[in-house]
Amino acid sequence: MNVSMQDVRQALHELGGCASARCGSKRPCIRIVQTTHAIFAVDGASLMLANAEHHLLNAAVSDPRMKHLEELQIRHQEGPCISASRQAAGVRRGSVTGDPLAVI
Repeated sequence: MNVSMQDVRQALHELGGCASARCGSKRPCIRIVQTTHAIFAVDGASLMLANAEHHLLNAAVSDPRMKHLEELQIRHQEGPCISASRQAAGVRRGSVTGDPLAVI
Protein backbone atom coordinates (compact mmCIF):
# COMPACT_ATOMS: atom_id res chain seq x y z
CA MET A 1 0.00 0.00 0.00
CA ASN A 2 1.52 3.31 -1.09
CA VAL A 3 0.41 5.99 1.39
CA SER A 4 0.99 9.73 1.25
CA MET A 5 0.77 12.37 3.95
CA GLN A 6 -2.45 13.51 2.24
CA ASP A 7 -3.88 10.03 2.92
CA VAL A 8 -2.92 10.41 6.58
CA ARG A 9 -4.49 13.89 6.81
CA GLN A 10 -7.69 12.66 5.13
CA ALA A 11 -7.97 9.63 7.43
CA LEU A 12 -7.44 11.81 10.53
CA HIS A 13 -9.99 14.33 9.25
CA GLU A 14 -12.55 11.55 8.72
CA LEU A 15 -11.85 10.16 12.18
CA GLY A 16 -12.33 13.59 13.78
CA GLY A 17 -15.58 14.13 11.91
CA CYS A 18 -16.81 10.70 12.88
CA ALA A 19 -16.12 11.31 16.57
CA SER A 20 -17.95 14.63 16.62
CA ALA A 21 -20.92 13.29 14.68
CA ARG A 22 -20.99 10.06 16.74
CA CYS A 23 -21.26 8.03 13.55
CA GLY A 24 -21.19 4.25 13.61
CA SER A 25 -18.78 3.83 10.71
CA LYS A 26 -15.50 2.06 11.44
CA ARG A 27 -14.08 3.08 8.06
CA PRO A 28 -12.02 6.05 9.36
CA CYS A 29 -10.56 3.90 12.15
CA ILE A 30 -9.64 1.17 9.70
CA ARG A 31 -8.02 3.74 7.39
CA ILE A 32 -5.92 5.09 10.29
CA VAL A 33 -4.69 1.57 11.10
CA GLN A 34 -3.99 0.72 7.45
CA THR A 35 -2.15 4.02 6.96
CA THR A 36 -0.07 3.54 10.12
CA HIS A 37 0.72 -0.02 9.12
CA ALA A 38 1.92 1.08 5.67
CA ILE A 39 3.86 4.22 6.66
CA PHE A 40 5.83 2.68 9.50
CA ALA A 41 6.24 -0.79 7.92
CA VAL A 42 5.33 -2.48 11.20
CA ASP A 43 4.19 -6.06 11.73
CA GLY A 44 0.83 -4.90 13.04
CA ALA A 45 -1.15 -1.82 14.02
CA SER A 46 -4.22 -1.02 16.04
CA LEU A 47 -6.27 1.90 17.27
CA MET A 48 -7.89 2.18 20.67
CA LEU A 49 -10.28 4.99 21.57
CA ALA A 50 -11.58 6.02 24.98
CA ASN A 51 -15.31 6.09 25.65
CA ALA A 52 -17.11 8.69 27.79
CA GLU A 53 -16.03 6.84 30.96
CA HIS A 54 -12.37 6.91 29.76
CA HIS A 55 -12.29 3.14 29.19
CA LEU A 56 -10.24 2.07 26.18
CA LEU A 57 -12.05 0.19 23.45
CA ASN A 58 -10.58 -1.58 20.44
CA ALA A 59 -11.58 0.51 17.39
CA ALA A 60 -9.62 -1.19 14.57
CA VAL A 61 -6.79 -3.66 14.04
CA SER A 62 -4.59 -4.69 11.14
CA ASP A 63 -4.97 -8.43 11.74
CA PRO A 64 -6.39 -11.04 14.17
CA ARG A 65 -3.11 -11.23 16.09
CA MET A 66 -3.33 -7.50 16.94
CA LYS A 67 -6.98 -7.92 17.97
CA HIS A 68 -5.91 -10.60 20.44
CA LEU A 69 -3.13 -8.39 21.85
CA GLU A 70 -5.49 -5.44 22.28
CA GLU A 71 -8.07 -7.64 24.01
CA LEU A 72 -5.35 -8.83 26.42
CA GLN A 73 -4.38 -5.25 27.21
CA ILE A 74 -7.98 -4.35 27.99
CA ARG A 75 -8.57 -7.48 30.07
CA HIS A 76 -5.36 -7.15 32.11
CA GLN A 77 -5.25 -3.34 32.14
CA GLU A 78 -1.58 -3.25 31.17
CA GLY A 79 0.43 -2.76 28.01
CA PRO A 80 1.54 0.13 25.81
CA CYS A 81 -1.95 1.46 25.01
CA ILE A 82 -3.03 1.34 28.65
CA SER A 83 0.21 3.08 29.71
CA ALA A 84 -0.14 5.78 27.05
CA SER A 85 -3.72 6.44 28.09
CA ARG A 86 -2.87 6.67 31.78
CA GLN A 87 0.16 8.90 31.16
CA ALA A 88 -1.64 10.96 28.48
CA ALA A 89 1.54 10.58 26.41
CA GLY A 90 3.06 8.31 23.80
CA VAL A 91 4.81 5.14 24.84
CA ARG A 92 7.69 3.94 22.72
CA ARG A 93 7.94 0.19 22.35
CA GLY A 94 10.52 -1.22 19.97
CA SER A 95 9.46 -4.84 20.27
CA VAL A 96 6.95 -6.82 22.26
CA THR A 97 9.26 -9.83 22.33
CA GLY A 98 9.41 -11.00 25.93
CA ASP A 99 6.38 -8.91 26.86
CA PRO A 100 3.88 -11.09 28.76
CA LEU A 101 1.06 -9.60 26.66
CA ALA A 102 2.75 -10.81 23.47
CA VAL A 103 2.29 -14.48 24.34
CA ILE A 104 -0.37 -15.80 21.99
